[in-house]
Amino acid sequence: SGHLKTPHVAQLYWVGDQLVTWDAHDGIKTVLPAMLSGGLVGNSLSHSDVGGYTMIDHVLFKFFRPRELLFRWVEMGAFAGVMYRTHLGSFMHTPSAQVWDDEESVRFFGRFGRIFAHLAPYRKVLMEEAAREGWPVVRPLFCHFPGEKDAWGVEQQFFVGSDLLVAPVLDPGRKIWRVYLPGGGRDSVPAVAWRH
Repeated sequence: SGHLKTPHVAQLYWVGDQLVTWDAHDGIKTVLPAMLSGGLVGNSLSHSDVGGYTMIDHVLFKFFRPRELLFRWVEMGAFAGVMYRTHLGSFMHTPSAQVWDDEESVRFFGRFGRIFAHLAPYRKVLMEEAAREGWPVVRPLFCHFPGEKDAWGVEQQFFVGSDLLVAPVLDPGRKIWRVYLPGGGRDSVPAVAWRH
């Protein structure tokens, strides 16, 4: 929660305790709309818990983080936000996937950690721009393509600054991902990086 003066006192906007699911109600698909809308109202620096947070082990409901979801969140987190961190989750000793579970998971997280680190000089420029002009680091497509009607409805892609377009894969088992290319329409591209 917050108000109009929140960006002045809370300079890093954290988008909440998402459920460890693929859904758009409280899972991974809520991260980008929260970051993008938050950036538009002055929260120019943001991040999420890579992998989500809330796990449920109840008689009626069980929500544990699957490995593919963790890997997709790792990919998105390397680009979406100014902080890159995972979270154990809401409680220990569950079958939820963790970045330290096995050698492949450690290598995968390390690879995207290096991508995040490699982008540090670019992010530094964007953070300085945010302090000076209020531009969010993570931006909706319409910020740079306001004349494209379709760009206004894209919620699951974003720009990092003005130069890097990111279209994270947010559905399980996807091999092809449909991407909106500003200035060129939509295209299908291979959903790369994580292979099961």
